[in-house]
Amino acid sequence: MDLEWNCSCCGQSFNTLPMDYAFAAPRNWFGLTEAERATRAMLNNDICTIDGKEHYIRGCLEVPVLDSLESLVWGVWVSVSEDSVRYILSRWNEQIPEREPPRFG
Repeated sequence: MDLEWNCSCCGQSFNTLPMDYAFAAPRNWFGLTEAERATRAMLNNDICTIDGKEHYIRGCLEVPVLDSLESLVWGVWVSVSEDSVRYILSRWNEQIPEREPPRFG
């Protein structure tokens, strides 16, 4: 079976089953024109804000795969409130406490 594919980030060619998928931006970002993106939105690898009102955080959803050392990883965007994005950014480089409660998104 031919499993060859090229990574969209680094351009490198692989001959393995792809185990990591990600969306480059949240859906609403793609609804903006290039001009609107430049004036109304901010996007980096992990955070997107549109009109200062819509806030998105990118996370990785890891799904264990039976009989594999690897997990299937989905890079997903979740909509969060302004308070939540501030909370997340204030703790961005900190270790997640063991008793951190789930957050709405």
